[in-house]
Formats: sequence, structure tokens, C-alpha cells
Amino acid sequence: MVYLHAQIRQLSQGGLPSGRGSWLSRSNSFLRPSKSSRHPQKKSHNWCGAVNTSLDDGDSFQDVDATWTVPNPLPAQEADGTYKDGKYKCAAWVGIDGSGGSHDVLQCGTAQVVEAVDGQKKDPNVYFWYEWYPTHEIRVKNFDVNVGDLVYCWIEAESSTEGKATCYNVSTGNATRVAFDAPNGTELVGNSAEWIMEDPSHSHKRYPMPNFGTITFTDCYAETKNYAEKDLEDANVEVMVQSGVTICVATVIDNETLEVDYKAS
Repeated sequence: MVYLHAQIRQLSQGGLPSGRGSWLSRSNSFLRPSKSSRHPQKKSHNWCGAVNTSLDDGDSFQDVDATWTVPNPLPAQEADGTYKDGKYKCAAWVGIDGSGGSHDVLQCGTAQVVEAVDGQKKDPNVYFWYEWYPTHEIRVKNFDVNVGDLVYCWIEAESSTEGKATCYNVSTGNATRVAFDAPNGTELVGNSAEWIMEDPSHSHKRYPMPNFGTITFTDCYAETKNYAEKDLEDANVEVMVQSGVTICVATVIDNETLEVDYKAS
């Protein structure tokens, strides 16, 4: 089987694809159903998704990718059906590090933002971003992403201090790739790979989480520096809980498919 990220890598040698391609389609006949016992759960205040830390001695994660359909974010609703005023934000991403003792996160994905003013919902704002935590996200300008678009995101570690983020909007046929460096004093550890829906923060304060419904990450793969191919089979699941309230839950459907469902009302 040829993995999606390998196909993108081959295509990128001569430039990223300019239109929809049949290369996105592949047989899923090899997939094995997930067993919940394989995926221990833990609580997180800002992450919901899957984390793979299964590595051989001396190996490390080098790239992670997935596809998803950009969800429609909705503000919280009042009892009378109007929306609760505020700015809401959630971020879907793939990344390396940030779990199991590593404190950096090399990541890229889509941000979904929506505001409610005077009880009315404004149109959502969606964009592609990349980040090497502990620095902040960097928004990619002049690259259109909208609710309902199918996107493919791929994060790569070119070295311990050099990263590369790729987003291919399958729905529009447009793609972008950005190379960037780690912040001063930060190096990749490579001990974890993630597929996450996050409640991000701004100025040390978390945004209220919008109701994003359900987001399904497909084609969830990672590759290590020793060319081991990883997926969700050995991943742990993170459930987002804030102040005792379950915000969203994650379910591994099969070895390459992850579903994250909003649960708070």
C-alpha cells in the first residue's frame, strides 16, 4: 500500500497538485476494526483526539498527516435559542511532540472561529495555520479554506530545528507549503504523534469551545526517522474535560480513522 503522505511527497518533487486527483482515493480493505481496549483514555483540558507514543528504541516521529472535512463551528446557545455572545475557536491539527514528556509541539491544521454578537451568529472564519510551540500559531494568508472543505494536512520535521507544513484543499484543488524554524532553544524530541481537536488559548486564556458537531480524521498516518509506518493502532485517546464537564470525546474507528464528537451543551 502507498500511503497518502508518500504520494504527496512524490508529487511535491515536481510541485504540489493543482487540482483534485484520484491519488486521494485508495482501498480500505486492509483496515482492521478498532478495539477500545487498545486505546486507553486520559483526560485533557484542551486536547481531544489520539496520541501515538509507540516507538522502537532510538526511533522518533518525523512526519504526521491526515485528512478531514472542516467543521461548522457554532456558539453556545441560550435557553431562548439565541446565541451566547463571545468569540469561539477550535483548532484541528496534526503534530509531533507535546505528550509523554516532550514540551514542544510541531503542528499544522485548520482553525475554526465564530462570533456571536447581540445573540446573533456571525459567519465563521476558517484558516490554515502552523506553529512550533512554544511560539504562537502563524496564519497562512491568501489561502482560502471554508466550512465543508475537505483538507489534507501534513507536518514534517526536516531536522530537529526545521519544520515544514503542507495543506492541500482537496475541494478547491489549491495547496500551500511553508518551511519554518523552531524557536530559539527548542528542538524536536519526536516521541509522540498526534491527531487533535484543540481548545486553543490567547493571552493565557482559553477561547470558549464552539459546538463543532463531529469531525472525522481519516488517512491518519505517521512515519519515523527509521521509516517505520505508524497509524492509530497503538494510539491513546484524549478526552477533553473542563471543570468536570466533558466537552468532547474521541473514538478510534479503525487504524486510520478517528472521530471526535462535541458533547457539551
